[in-house]
Amino acid sequence: MTFLRTALNAQRKKRGEAEISTPEFLKHVRAVAGKLGIEQEMLRRGVNVGFSGGEKKRNEILQMALLQPRLCVLDETDSGLDIDALKTVADGVNALRSPKRGFVVITHYQRLLNYIVPDVVHVLSRARPHRENRRQGAGARPRSDRLRSISRRDGVKLAMNAEVRPIKTAAETALATNFAAAKPALPGAAAIGTLREDAFRRFEAEGLPHRRVEEWKYTDLRALMREAKPLAGVPDAAAKARARDVLGQLAAIDARRIVFVDGAFAPELSDLARLEPGLTVGSMAQALAAGNRDLLTRLNHVVPTDDVAVALNTAFMGDGALIHVAQGAALAQPLHLVFVNAGSAPAAVFVRSLVVIESGARAMLLESHVGSNAREDQVNAVLELRVGDDAHVDHVKITGEGAGAMHVSTLMAAVGAHARFNEFLFTTGGGVVRNQAFVHFGGEGTIASIRGANLLKGRQHADTTLVVDHAVANCTSREVFKSVLDEEARNVFQGKITVRPHAQKTDAKMSTHALLLSDKAEADNKPELEIFADDVQCGHGATSGALDEDLLFYLKARGIPPKEAEALLIQAFVGEAVEGIEHAGLRDALIDHVVAWVATRG
Repeated sequence: MTFLRTALNAQRKKRGEAEISTPEFLKHVRAVAGKLGIEQEMLRRGVNVGFSGGEKKRNEILQMALLQPRLCVLDETDSGLDIDALKTVADGVNALRSPKRGFVVITHYQRLLNYIVPDVVHVLSRARPHRENRRQGAGARPRSDRLRSISRRDGVKLAMNAEVRPIKTAAETALATNFAAAKPALPGAAAIGTLREDAFRRFEAEGLPHRRVEEWKYTDLRALMREAKPLAGVPDAAAKARARDVLGQLAAIDARRIVFVDGAFAPELSDLARLEPGLTVGSMAQALAAGNRDLLTRLNHVVPTDDVAVALNTAFMGDGALIHVAQGAALAQPLHLVFVNAGSAPAAVFVRSLVVIESGARAMLLESHVGSNAREDQVNAVLELRVGDDAHVDHVKITGEGAGAMHVSTLMAAVGAHARFNEFLFTTGGGVVRNQAFVHFGGEGTIASIRGANLLKGRQHADTTLVVDHAVANCTSREVFKSVLDEEARNVFQGKITVRPHAQKTDAKMSTHALLLSDKAEADNKPELEIFADDVQCGHGATSGALDEDLLFYLKARGIPPKEAEALLIQAFVGEAVEGIEHAGLRDALIDHVVAWVATRG
């Protein structure tokens, strides 16, 4: 407030007006904030202290309303905003419009034009501006169709027709070609066909996620995905034989296996005999082909999202697991979804699974994605998980694909009341990995533990993006993520906790910690809180650093060789996250993975 009052008084002095006093200024600020729909609580905060992205944008609109500039330049003002924040910002801009004030609004997204109707639209299409395009003065004409000026005639209609269409990359073009060719053979009746078409149109409008999309700023798929692999075909006997060899590596995990080879259900490799009472296991492809009505009501509705990677999966989804655990059933043996890439050549795999755990049930779900180290597959996996009231569910996902593989995975979990939900993400493989999770609390009294560990080396890139939505009161969540980075590896953590207005008594804590074993390793941490309730306990933190020299000295002073001393500290660092897994056998298996990874260090 002090800064704004100083700026406002500088303007008044320039105009020969008397300075405004502090009480008068505060009264004026409250009045302007009220007109813009900005909460009074925001006015009491320091600059950028505890502000979410949307609140920072609202703060910018408030500054404009107070200082009344004649020209306002808004550069990507809609970047990273949810729809509510976008509407608030747009309302502020519209409220400030006048014949005496000009606005230049720069955006990469058409959605802004739904709320701010411009007088003139300049559309950059198919190429970036050249020096040859020159400045456009009176009567100047565009040298090509790269830059077009559209004058307003009928308001909204004209603005909505001003679409920005960037150049399609080779991968985006190949995906369009692949979809057109594969569409007739993809499973599903007319209703599914419409769902696929709508999803692919969304992908075509947005393109591959890139660094200008806030949620994907650290994992630019448009740059990282140079080409789109052909869709995986039906696995032959040779592929299944290779998959059988890979399955031998998972023998230490005692669980009921449900196996998919190159994205296709392989019942002959799965353990489907003598299913426990209340457990149903099926194939997603078969259910889609049969037009399962219950499936159609659930698909894409567990936790709705506009994420482009999910839209691409919806368009191409082939097979996956369809699992139902009946009310009150308690599974004694974990279910292990194993996705093996074993084709003769690298391919693109789109798997979609739906798991429904009814009220009072208990189940543990493992999910492994594996492949040989030399493979460069592209995997897009989506799991929709509905957890009923009073249920207890554990989900552990292991990513161990080849060093050249690209893996994008999405978990959409809706958790009911008085439930227990434990999530663990473990990544050691893959060249580029993006694990994103959207967790929605739909009932009071639920406790969730969301953890993860990434062990990366070489030029591996792993991105964990988490959105935890506390939509109801009296829920608890704990998020703890650890990453160990060697050589030129890069780890990204983006975690966001949202507390809705009526979610009082929420207790949410988030932390991420990175251990850097090389000067060239990189850790990007971005934990966020977005809180709209006042009776909550929430916090977040992030750390990164090297091994503690004092602890290394302590161990070496007791006769432990340097490499073993480092290994002990790395195992202890990761162990805090792994120890949260309730299943002792799986916990021990993952600890063995950590020991094996450490042993491979040079």
